[in-house]
Amino acid sequence: MIPASLRRTPSSMRRIMRELEKELARLFEEARTELESLVDSRALAEPEELDPQAGERIGRVIEYRILRPGRSLVEEAQSKAYRAGVARSAQLLKRIGIDAALGTIPTDRLVLAALEQRSLSALKGITDEMSKTIMQELTDGAIRGEHPNDVARRISAAVDEVGIVRARTMARTETMYAIGQAEEQRYRQHGIAQVEWLATPDPGRRTCDACAALDGKRYPLDDHPPRPLHPNCRCDLLPVVEDP
Repeated sequence: MIPASLRRTPSSMRRIMRELEKELARLFEEARTELESLVDSRALAEPEELDPQAGERIGRVIEYRILRPGRSLVEEAQSKAYRAGVARSAQLLKRIGIDAALGTIPTDRLVLAALEQRSLSALKGITDEMSKTIMQELTDGAIRGEHPNDVARRISAAVDEVGIVRARTMARTETMYAIGQAEEQRYRQHGIAQVEWLATPDPGRRTCDACAALDGKRYPLDDHPPRPLHPNCRCDLLPVVEDP
């Protein structure tokens, strides 16, 4: 039987999520001022005229202010999340009578590399969408002959709504994905063939209908619903030992 204390997301995992959220948000905030400054005499030289190099400037700001420093943040967070998943799986396996070592296994390096690439691709997708939105705002502002301050406010909103909000979601979702992959690797290593879906890892947290419908259901380890089931999902899989 898995005790209640292990049926919720450990504080160490929540801390990894919060740290990555905070650091990614900081990168977008630092880029904000430079992105807003694109709306000056160079970006909107004359009414209905847009600087042809505006897109290149947006790309440089995003590359040097967000993507390059973001790479090390994401890689470090995924490594921490994976190790946290290994530790949690050891605790869960111990409760059902399996002594799981915390050392590395051959697949860890390959899985971790794939996790890092997945998260970096997600971050790149966010910045690509933000870049497109900012460029559209610059173009619309030039066509309408708007005051640069009005365009700058919309660019700032794009940083918030497209960049920071989605980056926070990515941090939470990708952290849980890495933790889940680490757990499943260890379950496989120790012969676990069946898992139980746990939809309420944090008492008091609102659980969506889709996750609640899966709570307590058992699945083959290699044939369960995708986890995370949706962005921000914190569902977990518990190891199950079938009765003789």
